[in-house]
Order: sequence, then C-alpha cells, then structure tokens
Amino acid sequence: MGLMKRILEEQMFSGRSSGGYHFSNDNPEINLKRTGVFSGISGQHLLKKTVNLDAFNKDVRAWGNKTASVLRTTVKSRFSKGKTTNRIYRSGIHQGKSERKLAGSIRAKFRKEPGGEQIDTIGFNLERHGVFLQKGVGRGYVAQGGGVARIAKSEDAKAFRNKDDWFNGTLQKRIPELSEIIVKHTGNAIVLNTKRMFIQ
Repeated sequence: MGLMKRILEEQMFSGRSSGGYHFSNDNPEINLKRTGVFSGISGQHLLKKTVNLDAFNKDVRAWGNKTASVLRTTVKSRFSKGKTTNRIYRSGIHQGKSERKLAGSIRAKFRKEPGGEQIDTIGFNLERHGVFLQKGVGRGYVAQGGGVARIAKSEDAKAFRNKDDWFNGTLQKRIPELSEIIVKHTGNAIVLNTKRMFIQ
C-alpha cells in the first residue's frame, strides 16, 4: 500500500508520473498561430498591416473571459454538492495551502507572442480537483490502462467511477465562435491549434 499511496500523492500534488500512472495536460490552452507569409519574424510587420491587432485581441479576450464565465456556470450547476468554502490543508505535504472552490478558480489568461502584439495563447487557470473531476480521478482513484481504478482503502466496492465532461465538452461547444473571430479578423493569416485544449 505504501507504493500505491506514493503514486497517488505524486499525481495529486506534484504533477509527476510514476509507475505508468499519469495526468496529462493539467493546464489546457489554445494556440493561435500565424501561417504562411505571416509566420516567422519577417512576416510580423505584414501581419500588423493586414490585421487590426487591437480589434483582434479585444475580441479574443472577450471570448476567453466569456468562456471562463460559461465554465464557472457549468461547475455551479453540475457540482452543487461540492465544497462550500475554500479548504485549508491542516496536515501533510501541503499543510497551510489554500485550495479554492473550483468555480471561483476558473480564469482565462492570455499571452502574446514573444516581442509581438498579437495574443497567441489562451489558457485557463483552474484548481487541480477540476482536472480530477474531468478525468474521474482523485480521492483514491488513479488513471489506469485508459480507465480509472480505486487504490485507497474504502468500504465502497466500486473500483471505477465515471468521468464528468464538465470542461472538455463545454469548451468544445465554444470553439466555433472563436474560429469565426479568427476568420473575421485574419482570414487565413492565423490558424486555431487545439492540440493542448482538452484535459486528457
């Protein structure tokens, strides 16, 4: 049981993988990459002349903030029996650390390309138990062989629990609107890269 406890703690608190168990992409983000003649440093001035970056960035920020709001609403409606206050760890390796309620932790964040003016990444901050809910892990459950297995001692005979698609499904529904924003402002100068968008 000592080995399994260590595996679980590594997953839940440090993000490291061990023994074949792992969490991937705990920090979901969407990339907006320049393409063709607009890509690379040499194409940056051309993009500025072709695209109104202030208007583009404004609409991208509005989309990201609205998406974060939709995610918060989704959490409140689907997990009404969750924690009602922030939690302070009283013992263990995270003693004193504050864990916020999931809905209150969700925020959109934006990064611009190095030395550039265009937003090229939209990310979402959230407490890690939001990742556990999406994956169906935590509180003694681990990812195992493409599923989720319980390793902690419990009187509950269930060995698996279901994932709750609160994040990926919600974000998927919001992506078409972002695609429309990109096409409206940039045509084919910028493409949407969703490779790291979902919690895996």
